[in-house]
Amino acid sequence: YQQTKQNIIEILLKNSQKCSVGFLHNDKLNTNNAADRDVFYQEYLVYYTPLIHCDSLKHHYDDKLFNLTKLKETTKKSLTDELDKIKDRNIELIVTCIPSSNPNDYNEFNIWYDNLRSFRDISKKDGAAGTVITQYTIGLMKTISQELHAQIDKMKKQAEFENDNYKLIMILAQLKDIAVAIASFKKIIDEKIDIILLGLKNSDVGLQRVIDVSLLLTAKSGDAEYGPLYQMILADHSAFKGLKLSIFNNRIAQFTIDHALDEQDGIKGDILNKIKLRHHYEIFIDEYRSFVNDNLSNPAQGLEQIKSKVKTLSREGLKRSCINEARDALIRNLMVNLFAFWTLSNCQYYTDMTSLDKKKEDGEGDDGDDDDDDDGGHRCRLLFLDSLRMKERT
Repeated sequence: YQQTKQNIIEILLKNSQKCSVGFLHNDKLNTNNAADRDVFYQEYLVYYTPLIHCDSLKHHYDDKLFNLTKLKETTKKSLTDELDKIKDRNIELIVTCIPSSNPNDYNEFNIWYDNLRSFRDISKKDGAAGTVITQYTIGLMKTISQELHAQIDKMKKQAEFENDNYKLIMILAQLKDIAVAIASFKKIIDEKIDIILLGLKNSDVGLQRVIDVSLLLTAKSGDAEYGPLYQMILADHSAFKGLKLSIFNNRIAQFTIDHALDEQDGIKGDILNKIKLRHHYEIFIDEYRSFVNDNLSNPAQGLEQIKSKVKTLSREGLKRSCINEARDALIRNLMVNLFAFWTLSNCQYYTDMTSLDKKKEDGEGDDGDDDDDDDGGHRCRLLFLDSLRMKERT
């Protein structure tokens, strides 16, 4: 019995010595190699776990000779102190080095944040080490996250109050750089960028400033330092994804059915039955607009209806003669559904487009025809008129 007690003391003291190792400047932890970190923490917990439960043996020992409770608390404090040092280093990096032009700063942040994550996951999986230390690590990670969010929010506010577009895109590039470099927080930082861009849309200047920023980002995309980041901003964020479509519709807003049928500047080719062509178009555009407007509130439902209608119309087309009014109506209905499908598939940009149209109505943009304010309608007109032209020739 006495020998066993002595053996246990020797084992616990040996474990305590193993657990006194430092974390922050440890070569096995100051690395991007996750496997090395995991092995280190797995081995550490092998020594730590008996110490954290050793006070269950205290009725076998005299506290004056060997205080197990004190050994447990000392070991626990040694661990929490090392974890605190990692947390403090991360916060120091956030305060002093974010944003940074030195990639090594972001790399060091990633290393130590990933260390905490690795320890959290291994201690949770181990179970025997207890949930207290796991929860303590989670708390440290939350503290780091809050500090980083606060730093990002400062940059976000700076961007929101920045009136100079060139300075604005530099702040956006810095935010994007952080999002790319610190993958653990990429989603939340990208959301902050989206909020900034949404704020531009909702400002007094409205969508026009988003367009100006987009053009500036494009013009500066060859910049040696920020060029790749500018390109990523344009590619990744929804504020810019509908702009090409919006600008396209805005530029050809003056194109009407009258322009298409104009003898000098309109469709060239064989003699057309212009009265019939105009009749086909007016029916088409009325049906198209009606369907799109009815389904803007629930585009998914509208798209499912279109899929079903197109299948039915396609089957009917195989049974009809090529030259009759029913055939004309079938083709028109098919095209109404196809173009409505394209429009509803892009309806996430509907607000952008109607904002541009409202500017025109208010006299802020190019004068346009009130008949051309539907999203996708301009492209529908061009393609539909061309297809009718082909049919009339036949």
